[in-house]
Amino acid sequence: MFDEPAANLHAGAQTELLKSFERISDGGHKIIYSTHSHHMINPNWLSGAYIVENKAIDYDDNDELSALNNRNTDVVTLSYRNFVSQFPNRMSYFHPVLERIGYVSPGIIPDKPIVITEGISDFHAFAVIAKSNPDIKLKFDFYPGLGASTSGPLISFFIACGRKFLILLDDDKAGRDAVNNYKKDWFLDDDRVFTLSKIDKSLKGKKLETILSDDTHKIICNHFNKKKSYEASKKEIGIYFAEKNYTTIDSKDFSNDTSSKIMLILNFLNEKF
Repeated sequence: MFDEPAANLHAGAQTELLKSFERISDGGHKIIYSTHSHHMINPNWLSGAYIVENKAIDYDDNDELSALNNRNTDVVTLSYRNFVSQFPNRMSYFHPVLERIGYVSPGIIPDKPIVITEGISDFHAFAVIAKSNPDIKLKFDFYPGLGASTSGPLISFFIACGRKFLILLDDDKAGRDAVNNYKKDWFLDDDRVFTLSKIDKSLKGKKLETILSDDTHKIICNHFNKKKSYEASKKEIGIYFAEKNYTTIDSKDFSNDTSSKIMLILNFLNEKF
């Protein structure tokens, strides 16, 4: 049992410490440790991760943090997945996990052509389905945008670098409006920026949340112990596929229907390059 073993260690030392924990646990030993550092989080161990909270203090309330209070300490623990399910907006409590499984660019200027997705959830979902299908080899790299209309800086960068790129957006009003604006502002044609409906008529009006089958929504909800509803939120979908993107992928992680729909998208994009 270790209390904050990463304290006063630089990032490289923390990474080596985590590797040593993995070697120890492989010998059949159990390790319990507390941390605030994303360098000390192994995505493979998230099923055994817990959020420890002092309910006497609201760490999401800056005013309360700056004021003295005399409430008695009340420390409770909740599994990471249950906490995310029950309190999806209290991100300060599980922010190190999000940092650890978040997207890291493979390089300043990628070698492959680029497909800019609307957001990070799309990025992880597409990447996971691609990894789960050994028959496809992507001819491009995905780059996540920050929303339908916010990819201007990425477009500017890739144009300046002379990179081949496409922009793929949801087929909703925001996506269609953004496509028109990108065409007008950046002189892009129909083959450079488009919504899902260009790929197939079955994707008309669709976005990631509605591409996923009901069975996949149920799998994601069960993953987060969400019992009241079997409709996963956008944040739950994003976190779920982010975890899967950095851990072992199993065919039971999503339905065949979901896989076939996203494979339709991936094959279409491959043909563009």
